Parts: sequence; structure tokens; C-alpha cells
Amino acid sequence: SNLCKRIIAKNIERYPPPCFAPLAESEWESVVALKYRMTTPKFAATARMSNNLSGGRRQPVLADKTLHAIERHNPHLSTSTKVDEMVWKDCVNYKFKRGGASRPPVLEFPWELQV
Repeated sequence: SNLCKRIIAKNIERYPPPCFAPLAESEWESVVALKYRMTTPKFAATARMSNNLSGGRRQPVLADKTLHAIERHNPHLSTSTKVDEMVWKDCVNYKFKRGGASRPPVLEFPWELQV
């Protein structure tokens, strides 16, 4: 089971979205969490100062197009708050840099107020 999750997490972008239909929300969260852990930079403490993404990343764990396609084809996976915290938050901060001119003002408010 762990080997399967590692392979899926490593190559998640290569699988077509319908392949994720059999996964339960908890399994989906564990796959994304594993990908998150696998892709965390080794020197996160120094990298964290240079960008606004979690874990010192330069790019989100998954591209927004990939995650959107998976969630569109599998609506039962789109309700995961853990994936929202791990991936979507970084996608937004990657596209709209903090303090940048293109960042919509609403993104400065806490997530709880936006939902």
C-alpha cells in the first residue's frame, strides 16, 4: 500500500484525472500529503525567506491545472480541506505574489473570512 502511494504521489501529474475516481477522500489526502513531504526542499529554513510558499518551495506541490482537472472529474475529492491547505494556498500565492501589483486585495483577508 505504501509503495503504491509513493508511486502515485511521485507521478501524479502523469495519470489522467479519471484514474483517481476509486480513491476515497482520505486516501487522496494521504497521497497529496506524501507528495508534499517528498517534494519539501532539504534546506527549507533558508529557502523560506526567499518566497511565500509553504515549506520553502519555489513552486506548488501540484500545478493548479492538474489539481483542477482532477477535482473537476472527481467531485468527491474537491471537498478536501487538507488538500486546499497544502496545494491551493500555494497555487494562489505562486500566481499572485504577496505584495505584488496583480494580487487581488481580497486575498489579504484570512481564509476563514473568504469561505
